Amino acid sequence: LPSQLKQADSREAAAAAGALMWRTPLAASRPHWEGWYRGLSDTFLSLPVPKMLLLAGTDRLDKPLTIGQMQGKFQLVLMPTAGHAIQEDEPAKTSEHLQQFLHRFRIGEPPMVIPRAPPGVRPVLPVAAGQLFVRDSTVGGASSSGANASRQAPSTSATR
Repeated sequence: LPSQLKQADSREAAAAAGALMWRTPLAASRPHWEGWYRGLSDTFLSLPVPKMLLLAGTDRLDKPLTIGQMQGKFQLVLMPTAGHAIQEDEPAKTSEHLQQFLHRFRIGEPPMVIPRAPPGVRPVLPVAAGQLFVRDSTVGGASSSGANASRQAPSTSATR
């Protein structure tokens, strides 16, 4: 956790030789700890965007995240050799997983170009082969041709 620690200076109580201290006074933030995480999993799951969760182990999943993972609402990546600070413990693997995720969903890439027919060239569209309906003069309705010729479409008017 080098980025979160600093060398204690002579003014601080823990200034023993080589002593390290937290860069941020964590105890001062204690009143806010619970509020930071309340509803966080539900908020994460409700985001309408592709999501990935990097974890050191599945034991850190709460109930909403476990259910969301089973439903495929996000991509779960486990990094069991990493500790609490995954990005510091396994920076190369973390970067690799992030790059794969970004590429998979084309995040940050130019929009996909759909090829169009050049000007003056008629686009090729699917065309039905043959007639779809043939007017049957004996019944007054339309009947389908081909294999289902015996089935008739209902008449649009009751009298003719």
